[in-house]
Amino acid sequence: MRKKLESWVLVFCLFTFLLIVLGGGLRLNVGGALLAAGTGTPLFIYAFHCLVARTRQFSYQPEQDELAHNDREVHSSNCR
Repeated sequence: MRKKLESWVLVFCLFTFLLIVLGGGLRLNVGGALLAAGTGTPLFIYAFHCLVARTRQFSYQPEQDELAHNDREVHSSNCR
């Protein structure tokens, strides 16, 4: 439960950061800033997920069960 709450708080912080940076930096109106932050947040999360999946694919993990290995292959195959 706590891990899920931390994830949602981080997503909210990313959305707020993008809202302020994109809205103020590009001098967008309120609707444009909300649209930019709303579409940019999932894009950043997807890009970060692909980056982490790619680095985990090449790292050495001595105690790795087959199910976790297959799950990581499925997720990292979406990022190619």
